Amino acid sequence: MFSDVLLEEHSFESTWKKVRKTKQRETQTETLEFGENETQTVVSTFQTTDTTDSEANTTPVPPCIEERTRRGEMWLSPEQVAASSPKKSSGDDDENDEIIDESFIDSEMLQFLENVAPEMLAQLEMNVRTSAFDGYHVSWEDSKDTVSTLHVLAPQMMEDNNLDLQVTSLCWNCNGSLLATAYGRIDCVGWCTEKGYVTIWNPMRDDLNEKKPEITIETDNYPLCLDFHPEEPSVLCGGTYNGEIFVWNVANENDNLIAQTQSQLSGTTVMHTDPIQQVKWFVNRKETKLKYVIVSVSGDGKILFWTMNNKMNFPIAGNEVLNRKSGPVGVMCIDVLSTGGRSLSSSQEPPCLENTVIIGTDLGTVYKTNIKPVPIPDAGKKQAVGKLVLNDPTAFKYETHTGPVQRVSGNPFHRSLFLSCSCDGTVKFFNIVESGRVHHVMPGSSIDSYIYSAQWSPVRPFVFACACKDGNMYIYDLEATNIKPAVTMQAGMHGAPVLSLAFNAAEHHLLATGDAAGQVRIWQLSDTLSTLSSHESTMLANKATAARNEAWHKHTGLQL
Repeated sequence: MFSDVLLEEHSFESTWKKVRKTKQRETQTETLEFGENETQTVVSTFQTTDTTDSEANTTPVPPCIEERTRRGEMWLSPEQVAASSPKKSSGDDDENDEIIDESFIDSEMLQFLENVAPEMLAQLEMNVRTSAFDGYHVSWEDSKDTVSTLHVLAPQMMEDNNLDLQVTSLCWNCNGSLLATAYGRIDCVGWCTEKGYVTIWNPMRDDLNEKKPEITIETDNYPLCLDFHPEEPSVLCGGTYNGEIFVWNVANENDNLIAQTQSQLSGTTVMHTDPIQQVKWFVNRKETKLKYVIVSVSGDGKILFWTMNNKMNFPIAGNEVLNRKSGPVGVMCIDVLSTGGRSLSSSQEPPCLENTVIIGTDLGTVYKTNIKPVPIPDAGKKQAVGKLVLNDPTAFKYETHTGPVQRVSGNPFHRSLFLSCSCDGTVKFFNIVESGRVHHVMPGSSIDSYIYSAQWSPVRPFVFACACKDGNMYIYDLEATNIKPAVTMQAGMHGAPVLSLAFNAAEHHLLATGDAAGQVRIWQLSDTLSTLSSHESTMLANKATAARNEAWHKHTGLQL
């Protein structure tokens, strides 16, 4: 019924929309020409003269104002400033006078400073009280990736006088600017009659002469050990081969001797009769005025305490290390453990007798002692000399070396950790409460590689350095590896044994070594070895505890 039908398409033209007609056209301008020209006036408009017209009473423009004028700033002469200032009545109080001293007036800047001053002062006060940046030190120098030699010090007088002397000791002063070196010999036998020398160098000088020290002090016999005062940068203490102790003020080039002990030939009952192996300044809490005492150790077994209060005419206290048959045991070295601070400031506190004192002997034994602060008598009480009683200070014995102990060094960041080095070629690490070692290293290539000195870094808890007979200086970074050294440098001239070394506690990137050929090298440490990381002290405590637990388990089979 229905079907699809396809119809044709139909369209209707619009009655209002018109068809748009378009055309395309092009145009082109002429080629543009460019040119550069410059000009220069004969006389600058900013040039002025220094001539003052006295009749016109004008003020010359200062040279520094010319540059500011070029920048478009306005300059007012003193006459203009005075003319623009409000007149003051004769009755005004003189205390309210305001002298306008400014040559430039910028009202917007003054208004800005007035607005921000309260907020800035509040922020500065908060910065002073915050501890967010404790232990952070800005490095203004370029980063250093390697250990390099900065200076090689060799006094010309040694070569001119054909002196065959060794560098027996090194030490930096408290601000790190001066280096003291002792020239003597460690192989002298019997009574020493040869002269020795103590030299003072200033490596911070731009015009440093590596052949000429700042000061040279001559001694009657070989100096063996030195130590600068912890607070006085020019006060130096030294011990000699014949058992004498000297204190110098190196700020005085000529008359620099402050005090000295009497010789053993003077007949005094309590004096050192063997070479002084080490001298060290200690804080003595028993004294408030003269809070520092000098402690000396010697091969005769004595540990003596000296004070400047009596010009070191006699020791104020003493101890003597004895063996089982009550014979003296030579003391080679002494050190004090830290208070256990985990910041850089606490690690640089001077050694104190209230802390644990560690000693090393020529029999290879290491002892914890019961040495405590001592009262300092008045200068006139010389009768104390005859009444001085020397008690054995040893309280706890640690694992023995097979050779003399050359140095003990407490870790500045851990109150229970210390190291000892020996002529047996080993460096041993101890926890103060355990007799056995928690770790040890052998830097040299053979058992004959004597270690003459070892010291913890004053800025990196995991870093220590040691000086060896094979002519090398070894620097270990126990955070990276506790097996092999991080740096091995030939520090001895032509392979000469390295007898001494000293970190610079103030200038952390400096380390000094001295060899048996009489040459001193100052090394610049890399940033890795001289920059403290925030987590390192905590990591050291964890590793020390783990090593102690492992040693305890190995010894007893029990777990802590």
